[in-house]
Amino acid sequence: MIIYAMTARAPYTWLRQVIKKLGFLLLGLSLSSCASISEFFSASVCPDDMEHVKDIKGKVNICVDRYEYTISSSDLEDSKPIAGVNYYECKSLCAKRGRRMLTHHEWLIACLGTEAKHCNKYRAHPVVRRLASNQPWKFGRANCKQKRHAWGSCLQDISLNSLPQSLARNGEFEDCVSNHGLKHMIGNLGEWVVDLRKRRGKVFGRFNGGLYPQRKSSCSYTTTVHSPSYKDYSIGCRCAAAANTEDTAEP
Repeated sequence: MIIYAMTARAPYTWLRQVIKKLGFLLLGLSLSSCASISEFFSASVCPDDMEHVKDIKGKVNICVDRYEYTISSSDLEDSKPIAGVNYYECKSLCAKRGRRMLTHHEWLIACLGTEAKHCNKYRAHPVVRRLASNQPWKFGRANCKQKRHAWGSCLQDISLNSLPQSLARNGEFEDCVSNHGLKHMIGNLGEWVVDLRKRRGKVFGRFNGGLYPQRKSSCSYTTTVHSPSYKDYSIGCRCAAAANTEDTAEP
């Protein structure tokens, strides 16, 4: 069946949005008559800027931002996601949109199918490039040309992401997409998840996916060595929301 072949994979986001707007009938076929089409139309349970993420067991059934958190724009694909946010700021940004942070487990499910070779990773490190440049580099009162500052407070300088071949726009690396249609789950920016960990009386946050200078960026790459208040140029945010499962209930 040609329709099944076209809709078998979630990454064809543009096609999903077009068909979603056509309504719940396609070529006279009801959704309940074809399992593959029914699953395809499950995109309707989420807002236009999100994708439906559901695991086989049905324990994960949520909507997730298609792109890393981006300030509202008329052209999301041509925009860059925001960087330099800490755990608490990510939580607040999601809440302002009526959404929440993902759990670590939800994030792993959402990332499934993303192939690291297609993603924005293993770029020349922006700090190394700034140090090698003849141009001055200051952040606040810090002289970032001094290595103790460059690898310290100057990591919060999000202008690092304006260098060529650094942070990608949402529409770049179009093949860096998960089975659910989510972009840039690997590389680009590390993404905070809600899980906190305690070690030796201290609280640590977790962000996943790696970052654009990190060669080993992958779905399983996770960083758990920083406090929730930590932030730098390489950390961003992605939000989730409850899926409107009533739209997909079988008649």
